Amino acid sequence: MKHFRVFWWLAVVLIFTVTPVLAMPDGWTNDKRLTSNSGQSLYPSVTCDLIGTTVYAAWMDDRNGYWEIYFCRSFDRGKTWSTDTNITNNAGASTSPYLTWQEPNILLLTWLDYRGGSGDIYGMQSMDDGSTWTDLSGNPGQTTNISNRGNPAVSFSRPRATMNPLGIHVVWADNSTGNSLIYYRNVAFPPTVCIKPDSISATLPAIACRNYSWPPHNNDLFIVWEEGSGPNSSIYFTPSQDAGLTRIDGNYNPGYDDISHKFGSSTARHPDVFVCGDTAAGVDVAFLDDRQGSDQVYWEAGRLNPTPTPISWDSGFMGMGAAPNTITTTAITPQWLSVSPRDGSHQSIIWQDNRDSNNEIYICEGMGGGAIMFTPPQRLTYDGADSILPAIISNDAFAASGPAEYHVVWSDNRDSNYEIYYKRSDIIGPDSIQDLAAVAGSHPGEVDLTWSAPDDNICVRAICYDIGHDADAIGSLFEYRTEAVKIPQNLTPQSPGQTENFTVTGLTPGNAYFFAVISVDEAGNSSTVSNSPSASACGTFTATPTYSHSPTITVTPSITPTGTITLTPTESGTYTSTPTITLTGTITLTPTESGTYTSTPTITQTGTVSLTTTESGTYTSTPTITQTGTVSLTPMESGTYTSTPTITQTGTITLTPTITSASPSSLAGAELKAYPNPGTKKITFSYYLEKPGRAVFNIYNMSGEKVVKLEESKNEYGTMVETIWNTTDLAAGIYIVKLQIIFKDGARRGFSTYRVAIVRE
Repeated sequence: MKHFRVFWWLAVVLIFTVTPVLAMPDGWTNDKRLTSNSGQSLYPSVTCDLIGTTVYAAWMDDRNGYWEIYFCRSFDRGKTWSTDTNITNNAGASTSPYLTWQEPNILLLTWLDYRGGSGDIYGMQSMDDGSTWTDLSGNPGQTTNISNRGNPAVSFSRPRATMNPLGIHVVWADNSTGNSLIYYRNVAFPPTVCIKPDSISATLPAIACRNYSWPPHNNDLFIVWEEGSGPNSSIYFTPSQDAGLTRIDGNYNPGYDDISHKFGSSTARHPDVFVCGDTAAGVDVAFLDDRQGSDQVYWEAGRLNPTPTPISWDSGFMGMGAAPNTITTTAITPQWLSVSPRDGSHQSIIWQDNRDSNNEIYICEGMGGGAIMFTPPQRLTYDGADSILPAIISNDAFAASGPAEYHVVWSDNRDSNYEIYYKRSDIIGPDSIQDLAAVAGSHPGEVDLTWSAPDDNICVRAICYDIGHDADAIGSLFEYRTEAVKIPQNLTPQSPGQTENFTVTGLTPGNAYFFAVISVDEAGNSSTVSNSPSASACGTFTATPTYSHSPTITVTPSITPTGTITLTPTESGTYTSTPTITLTGTITLTPTESGTYTSTPTITQTGTVSLTTTESGTYTSTPTITQTGTVSLTPMESGTYTSTPTITQTGTITLTPTITSASPSSLAGAELKAYPNPGTKKITFSYYLEKPGRAVFNIYNMSGEKVVKLEESKNEYGTMVETIWNTTDLAAGIYIVKLQIIFKDGARRGFSTYRVAIVRE
């Protein structure tokens, strides 16, 4: 049986709540679940290759009753993921994994391991994207004990590692001497070094080095940690210019700096460090600080001036000597900072935050190189359970020669136990549709459209379409947004490459139109506008020849039912009853046609029918006989024709009509429309209202959470009415609309559901 340890840092976060809900922030994909098992999956780590094509994740998991390290990967930028694999299998708990990657293709995994009865830091590496693993000397299936402290050593806290051309560099906390201290090791050299032996209590170290593709190409290392406890805790910093052999302070003397107390007294904790690509920004440190009265997220920039000029610390846009930059002011119990550079002038800080009454993941991005300003925090998760322990990584925008992409993993207990979830930034829309084709439809006023479903690049497929038409060719997205008439539709895109079919209705028969389609992904990004083909709407021609007939037509109607018709709910009013009369006899047609025809006219009854009584009596009927045979029309036109001959009937027909009433509920439901759909800032609902009442719209996100309730009283009736929904405060995504009408007389009408999309321009 493996050892099970209850760590103080694990106890803090294991708070279970379950109310699954989902929404989506702008520019990010939907949450993707990576694990599915009955155990707890915690402390995920994420890394990626240089251009972000391959993404790797590792975490600790107790699905088998004890903690082990699991791993999975994606070869298509996070679209699809492999089945997870068990990396460790030993007699002690394996916890707190950390992944890092270095060119040409070295994947490093470090973790905290209790196989010897006390904690030590272990490591493995893979040269084939995690298919096989070796120890750090290249021995297949083996592990390397990096700390190798021996009993009764207790290494604890998540180890942090980085790689550069001079080796693998690892830091961790260790209390084997009775006091918590920070230790460092370059795996290429045997000695393990205590960074600050005089520390009263040190924990939560982090380490970073300059990316190989960012100038200058040197061996600088940067280490930060939390030291002290309570009001005395500080963030300490030390760089090394010789791959960790010696460490210096900001004046390039042997030692270290307290960077959090340089600009006022406070309690600072939980640091993380990263290095930006430009020399002006240098090294950056994020940490938690309570100088506002409660823990908030802060950031400090260290300018790497040439030796012997001291390292200068400032808050970017505030200038030299300013207090740390305040990233948040309203965070509640923020924890577990994780940082990642994106390129020389962008970096992101991510953390868990309890401001929403449960832990959710927040992020903000810094921009501007040496004068960095951070955007307001953006909420990344929207489920009613706790989202905790986030980790973030970005590919190298310089090496990728394109936009950098952030990859985020975290633990989430929306599934009644903690599982690993993933999402990624997405600022690229789906591929443009360039094979849109338009032809006249089969019925008057119709045009049939076809095109190939596009690839979204990030999310596999688009989530919805936006279709429009105009009198002129639509040549740009701006023209589409400002000039095209949007067509209501609820079409769900198919897999990339499959043929989409859509019939546009309600056009003026015979008129020519130009069409265009854009697609929208789950992050709210739009494609560029498609090609813009034209087509004329299907036309209609009516011919009305007059015929006389002889002899008198005898009809034998068969009408059912007789009696009272009861509708639920009961409605009174005027209805048109259309009984069918079957004609028997022979009709001789004059002029120019002779022969025997069997015709089946339809007789339309005129008059008012009350639905609460049995009706019988004499009605005047005007039968329409549809001739079978060929009708010659002038001029000669191709298309769909309706021949409506007039027949003079002799005699009186006594009918007991069949009364058929379409359900008012389904009729009204069919009239519910939304436009524009997708919409950007507002969406207008139109619907048929047969009598005064109150319209109640309940709007849900894709996980079933009600996000909006609209109510509006309407006095007009017997016509189409409108309700406007302001969508500016809602995240981009797909929403389900349900409408109910509550009439003033107490009757209620339920409408079918309708799907709408919100996009951001």
